[in-house]
Amino acid sequence: MVLDDEPPAEAEPKKERVKPDCTKADAKFWKSPRPFRGKYKADGERVYYWDYTHNDLEVFDMNGKHLGSAHPDTGEMIKGPKGYRIRL
Repeated sequence: MVLDDEPPAEAEPKKERVKPDCTKADAKFWKSPRPFRGKYKADGERVYYWDYTHNDLEVFDMNGKHLGSAHPDTGEMIKGPKGYRIRL
């Protein structure tokens, strides 16, 4: 219920979304890890996989456990883990 003398509540800022036109060639962070077993890249403690559906990076630990999704330009985590594993 909003009273007339109350100012309207400000909306929470939205999280930065990956731009839909971001590609592997344009992504700054995707270029920094070294190639690892074909379609993956790794930096020693994490493994990265390009997600073509969402244009972001899927992040896994070296055991294959999903850690979340990262922004392809900055490398910041933008989504949480989904609770699955991949075979490396």
